[in-house]
Amino acid sequence: MNIASLLPGSRLVRFVFDETDRPLGRVLMFGVISGIAGALVLAAINHGAQAVGGAPDIQPLLLFAGLLGLFLYSKRYSLINAILAVEEMLEQVRGRVADKVARSELVAIEKIGPSYIFNRLSQDTVLISDSAHVIFASFGALIMLVFATIYIALVSFEGFLMTAVAVGLGVLTFISRRGAIIESVQEATRKEVEFLASVDQSLKGFKELKLNRGKAADILRTQRRIGSALAEQKKRAGRNQTFVMMFSQGFFYTLLGVVVFVWPVVMHEPIETVIKVSATILFIIGPIDLVVGSLPLFIEADIAVDNLKELERKLDGGIRTNPKDQVQSTASFSGVSLSQVEFQYPTEEDESTFKLGPIDLEINPGEILFIVGGNGSGKSTLLKLITGLYYPDRGEVLSGGRPLSEEGYENYRQQFSAVFTDFYLFDRLYGISPVSWAEADRLLEWLEISKKTRFQEGRFTNLNLSTGQRKRLALISAILEERPVLVFDEIAADQDPRFRRRFYEEILPELRNLGYTIVAVTHDDRYFSSADRILFMEEGRLTSK
Repeated sequence: MNIASLLPGSRLVRFVFDETDRPLGRVLMFGVISGIAGALVLAAINHGAQAVGGAPDIQPLLLFAGLLGLFLYSKRYSLINAILAVEEMLEQVRGRVADKVARSELVAIEKIGPSYIFNRLSQDTVLISDSAHVIFASFGALIMLVFATIYIALVSFEGFLMTAVAVGLGVLTFISRRGAIIESVQEATRKEVEFLASVDQSLKGFKELKLNRGKAADILRTQRRIGSALAEQKKRAGRNQTFVMMFSQGFFYTLLGVVVFVWPVVMHEPIETVIKVSATILFIIGPIDLVVGSLPLFIEADIAVDNLKELERKLDGGIRTNPKDQVQSTASFSGVSLSQVEFQYPTEEDESTFKLGPIDLEINPGEILFIVGGNGSGKSTLLKLITGLYYPDRGEVLSGGRPLSEEGYENYRQQFSAVFTDFYLFDRLYGISPVSWAEADRLLEWLEISKKTRFQEGRFTNLNLSTGQRKRLALISAILEERPVLVFDEIAADQDPRFRRRFYEEILPELRNLGYTIVAVTHDDRYFSSADRILFMEEGRLTSK
């Protein structure tokens, strides 16, 4: 077994070393200096106390002042630079995770879960940030403890042996409880995530819960059950932590009593030696309390590091291509074909669920194509295959008559702008040139939403709108992206009857006249005449009429 792995906080320290360019060796060196200086401050105090009553001598005072200054400076340097190193490391990790999320495939993000990613980037990074200064301060305290123990050995070998036994018993006590503390902290973390997820459901489903007293009471009972389990794990960890802390303190206060009351009588030690050893033991109780009291935080920090590494491993598994930020022009569209394409959703057990295909489909430039089918027939999945968000398990996607390779998917996707059923409306128009902003006001008028919101400085002034109105803003964003293909998934479903009719009879034809190719999933059979072609889906298969 790796002894270093038993030390709480060791994985965080190793993680910081691996992730930062800051010279941490110097940080640790100053931490060692602060620990040594702290122990020497104690020695200077003992020396000065022993000299009280003798001839006046300013040297002990100067020595004390110099050592104290060295202690304060070195500790300040090590703590500040340790905190800077940790924050720089977290900045790199956040940026790297954000980059990996951006390069991951949709299937991977759906499998990992946005809430899991968010929790890791929020809870774990905050925990690491909060624990960094404590861990590095404890490192200095440990060094001080070591050199204070060496000082005791120089004063009295018997005192050193007694102190070493007390420290050893404290370490053994921690090791005996370490597994239980880690288990409690890990389980508490899982329960905390579960509890927050349940609260999130309550907030998102607030209207439904207000209408159903039984449902509200049931989810409240679930939250209380999870909360009770969370509290029990926290209590268990607290009891183990308290046991270790009190046991360690008990050892040292017992040691102090032995040194003061038993040792002089049994071993006939001089009173000066007893005073020095007892003063040193009192001095090191503070650093020991700091280290022992922070053990749960150290363990949580190590778990947080493991969580971040696990998140990155999962994201790495979801990256199939490594684009070099080279985006081809999207000014032209030469058609898309799907040839014998099949797709299945994987599960956690690597089993398969819904199967789509085989699909043969051709999308021609400048046409309006409607895709129709019942719920669960595979329409939305087909749109994700068409737009390159999903990779087919079998078959080929052809762009401009050429088979699409994995390396070509990033550029291929740049041909599409989409408004899916679960669309997200960003707070500003990212990736859209300010030159196009002037068009936004005209589009607000065209889509009859200008009285509800305006466009200023790259963002809409009001997003607190109905679903149908928000879909119109999403359509404006899609148009301003100036991609040749517009993909809509039930975009007219939440519109009022008058605007819905106008959408099919005026807006779609106008978009086609502007050069857009339109692929739309719809159930509005009374407006099928607006399409150039209609394809029907049933149980993952495609037919035409």
